[in-house]
Amino acid sequence: GAVLAFTLVSLVALRAYRLNRALRREVAERSRAEDDLRALEERYRVLAENAPFPILIVRIDDGTIRYVNPEAERKLELPAAEAVGKTAREFFQSTAAVTAIGEAIERQGYAHNHEARLRSAKATEFWADLSATRIPFEDRPAIFLAVTDITQRKQLEWRLAELAHTDELTGLFNRRYFTQRGDEEMARATRYRLSLSPRW
Repeated sequence: GAVLAFTLVSLVALRAYRLNRALRREVAERSRAEDDLRALEERYRVLAENAPFPILIVRIDDGTIRYVNPEAERKLELPAAEAVGKTAREFFQSTAAVTAIGEAIERQGYAHNHEARLRSAKATEFWADLSATRIPFEDRPAIFLAVTDITQRKQLEWRLAELAHTDELTGLFNRRYFTQRGDEEMARATRYRLSLSPRW
C-alpha cells in the first residue's frame, strides 16, 4: 500500500511539475509577446509623431478623432487636446468625400487617393489627397487617415486648364476652346434633336 501511495504521489507531483513548467513557459511567452507588442506600439508612435504629413486616427462608429500627430495639429490649426473628440466631418467641405472613403473602407478595408477640400479650425481651406486604412485602436475599429496637401498641384492644374483655353496675351478664349464648345454643342443637338441655327 505504501508503494502504491508513493507511486500515486510521485505521479501527481510529476504532473504538477510538468503543468507548472508549462504555465511558466506560457507566462514567459505571453510576457515576451506583450513586450514585443509594447515595443511595436512605441515604434509606430515614434513614426507617427515624426511623419512629415498629417495623420489622424478616427473611430468608425462615431467618427470622432482619437489621435492627431504634430503635423495634423499644424495643418488643422488646432492643438491635439482640442482636436481629440471632435468629429472628422467638421474639417471636410463636402460630405461626399467622407461617404466615398467610408464606402471604400467598408468594401475593401482601405481607401487610397481620394481628393477632398478640407478646412482647418481657423477656416483655412486646402485640397488634400487622403488615404485611409481600417485598424483597431483603443479596442475599437478605427481609420488610420493620412493627409497630403495638394493645394499647389490643384492650382497648377487649374492654371494649365485655363491656359489651354485662353490666349495668354488677351485673356480671351482661343481656337481650342471654340472647337471644344462646338463639339459639345453638336453632340447636345444630336442627342436632343435640336437645331444648331437660331430660328428667327
